[in-house]
Amino acid sequence: MNSVSIATEWRPESNFLEESQSFTASTARVSVKLLAPFVVAAQELGLRVDVGLAGVGLSRSDLENPDLRVSHALVDRMLRGALAQSGERDLGLLAAEHLQPDHLDIVEYTARAQSTLRGAIEHSIRYYALLHDGFEADLQIMDDRAVLSVGFGSLPVAECSLEFVLAVHLMAARRMTGLQALAPIETHFTHPRPKSTLVHQRIFRSPLHFGQPHNALVYPRSVLDAPLVAADVGLARVLERHATDALQKLGRSTSLPERVREIVRQDLTSGKLTADSLARRLGMSSRTLHRRLVAQSSSYRAILDDVRREIALRCLRDPQLSIREVGYLLGFTTGPAFHRAFRRWTGTTAASFRGEFLRGRS
Repeated sequence: MNSVSIATEWRPESNFLEESQSFTASTARVSVKLLAPFVVAAQELGLRVDVGLAGVGLSRSDLENPDLRVSHALVDRMLRGALAQSGERDLGLLAAEHLQPDHLDIVEYTARAQSTLRGAIEHSIRYYALLHDGFEADLQIMDDRAVLSVGFGSLPVAECSLEFVLAVHLMAARRMTGLQALAPIETHFTHPRPKSTLVHQRIFRSPLHFGQPHNALVYPRSVLDAPLVAADVGLARVLERHATDALQKLGRSTSLPERVREIVRQDLTSGKLTADSLARRLGMSSRTLHRRLVAQSSSYRAILDDVRREIALRCLRDPQLSIREVGYLLGFTTGPAFHRAFRRWTGTTAASFRGEFLRGRS
């Protein structure tokens, strides 16, 4: 057997996707642009997506920002909530059908500038961290087969997210090669077989295998040589420099105040956020946390206040959320308490801020 690995050596007896995992649900961050197709799918199912987004501190306009990232924990919680509310277990596959190239941003554009599908896959793997810190992929070539395996290491991931990733890979391959009939010879899923696989069959058009060691698309090896439409080597070099710079920026260390801010964003709408619970998440006592934050000219209260202000300003730009709902999502038990805080943050009322914003859009 001839085996060539793009990411790691192939070892069927172990899960290679878990070996290099270094992120937790709290520290792994996700590009908000990946949420956009889920929002469209959820809206078609009749869900109030504005409330779901506000629960993780976002508004619809935020989904257009390629530089905005939120924690994996928040995204996973939002998707599981959407699954529970809709009862639609194929949410991930439905979302994949709404994904556009710009949702993958520089990752897709870099891939599309390559000459073959193999080059596109290899370049995508290189830059996946721009979309999700914890996402991992591996391309294995074994005799006449090419196996593209994907996963999130030890991160908690809903089944719909894994199905979304596999479907997105396949649809991107069809899009970039222009081969709309392109299909794997097998599609593998780690989770059990669902009651219905009609949507799976519509998208993957291949034999489906559930309860497998990896989530994977198995292609004929020859598919990797398929040329891409409108490949541009010169453009590829430009995009790669941009993507490499973006990766380097992601590699900068995260300070304690930034870590605290991220946990506050995650737990703010749960109603269980306290200084003690936050300190436990960070593996220290509340007194130690207070001392270390003060040493960096910060405090839990100041960070909490600032995150509330940040989320309030975003949510009030969404006219589908009432001002009362915004205050509730931020953990204020009464309307007057939220109004007092908002006036302190901005010098104006929440109603005036929203009115001014909406007038500016008209």
